[in-house]
Amino acid sequence: MEILNKTEKIDSLVKAYIERNDLDQALRKAKLGASKKMRIFLIMAYINAGHVEEIRSVMKILNIPLKKINPIVDFYRGKGWIGAAIDAAKLGTSKEKHELLIKDCIRNGWVTEVLEVLKMRKRKLSTEEVDALMKVCIDKGFILDALKLVYLGASKEAIDSLRKACIDEGYESILCFDDY
Repeated sequence: MEILNKTEKIDSLVKAYIERNDLDQALRKAKLGASKKMRIFLIMAYINAGHVEEIRSVMKILNIPLKKINPIVDFYRGKGWIGAAIDAAKLGTSKEKHELLIKDCIRNGWVTEVLEVLKMRKRKLSTEEVDALMKVCIDKGFILDALKLVYLGASKEAIDSLRKACIDEGYESILCFDDY
């Protein structure tokens, strides 16, 4: 019972430091014996604060294996926080998680984000994926983002749809991609 009490006290201190955005102090206290749940919570605080570069060493200090990143990626995906999910995935996640992130990005029209995930996976979008992403971008009015996709392997039909959308939105001066 004494150990549980000590762990609960340490968890309270860690949480308090996280709430004050003092992650260094939170880490120091977590090393004293924070619960596994609180250590994962601290890792998520580092991700949320944008300290992605430090997370590997923090995970090592807290004795958290990198395979614990998959649930963190899932958590952020579930919340729709794609930036945080991508930051977590950069730490090392499964191929399946990368593919799910790619699908999320395509479904939501997030061009910059999908390019970031593709870079991690060292792969390119298929023509079907480019076309699907372009359609979402056009439907959401993200014409300039859709234009970025022309050179990633969009089909003639998708480019024709983009041409029409450009004209409809008043972007006639940028319709110069005839050599597809």
